[in-house]
Amino acid sequence: MKMSSAATLQFLVFFSIVSGLVFFLTYILMVTRLGVVDPKKIKLMRCAFVAAWGMLVTAPLYYRGMEPKPDEPLSYALNLGTYITMGFVGVYLIYAFALEVLQALTKTFDPEKRIFLTEGVAKGLLGVVSATTVIGYVQARRGPNIKNVEVPLSNLPKEFDGLVITQISDVHIGPLLHRGFSQQIVDQVLSTKPDLIVVTGDLVDGSIAQLRDHVAPLAGLKAPLGTYFCTGNHEYYSGADEWIEEVRRLGMIPLTNSNQILERGNAKVMIAGVYDYRAGTVHPTHRHDPHAAAKTEVKDVAVKILLAHQPKSITLADEAGFDLQLSGHTHAGQMYPFSWIVRLVHRYNEGLYRHENRMWIYVNRGTGYWGPPNRFGLPGEITRITLKSAPVA
Repeated sequence: MKMSSAATLQFLVFFSIVSGLVFFLTYILMVTRLGVVDPKKIKLMRCAFVAAWGMLVTAPLYYRGMEPKPDEPLSYALNLGTYITMGFVGVYLIYAFALEVLQALTKTFDPEKRIFLTEGVAKGLLGVVSATTVIGYVQARRGPNIKNVEVPLSNLPKEFDGLVITQISDVHIGPLLHRGFSQQIVDQVLSTKPDLIVVTGDLVDGSIAQLRDHVAPLAGLKAPLGTYFCTGNHEYYSGADEWIEEVRRLGMIPLTNSNQILERGNAKVMIAGVYDYRAGTVHPTHRHDPHAAAKTEVKDVAVKILLAHQPKSITLADEAGFDLQLSGHTHAGQMYPFSWIVRLVHRYNEGLYRHENRMWIYVNRGTGYWGPPNRFGLPGEITRITLKSAPVA
């Protein structure tokens, strides 16, 4: 089920208004802080901002409406320009706003200090944002790092001690990440020698017609105990039901408020998954339900692991009796300074946490990226999680 035409139009109108306000505010701050007074330069800057905003609005409309293949030159160029601009403007606006606050706090200081903050720092800000945009682009295009994590579980049977789960999340194959990136991910995942592989949502950005060739290498994600998938919010922008069937065709096992029991000898471990936390608002039959995911007729299941795209699932997961939740969604902010904002929004934003001194949650910072091709200071991640049988205080 895809988003309806009305919902898509509503989103585009909302996006156009919000992005327009962001661009207008950035334009005002830039003109004011840089001390631009020449009418010709002001007109040139105004035209550049209007053109950039027009591109920002046109790109998603073209990509979603016309459904071009993402590697077609026009589609790729339009999306690349759009998302680089989006990232640049977003970062500049945050830093410029911080300078406004800083200047407001220095009004009682001498005029020379205020001039430095207004003119000197503001002029240097363009260079800083440009440099971080380039560095972040290089980091994003290099692809993810492999991160090793150990999770101690006191109830883990000895038969599963040392179990390796390799997690990818928020891959976002789509406008800027194509077949080559998919193959790179497969090669890196297989190099971790996983016992099982999990994909915790936001695998794609686009329709199957657009992306089938680009996700094809993911059929190579094979592990002895299987490859498991749960939906993220982005699957619902392009047809979640269709993508669930497509990942099944690729050899993954979709976990849709459901579970599988893994056995070694007499020991049993559950791997479960839920629909995205907000899926029910778009697709009523896809209501997020960790309790349903935990149900089983199998006796003596020692450990229960939940795949849930958004960390916000943790409260219901804890109530349902899970021992470990694997999530993504946050991207850890994807780049500085957005990482600071994400920390304010998400209690669990990146890495391993103990929830209420009971269950564990691990939040992957994202294997790919969404929007701006920028991972400044926060490279993508493939997580190699090793479960260890050990007492936990």
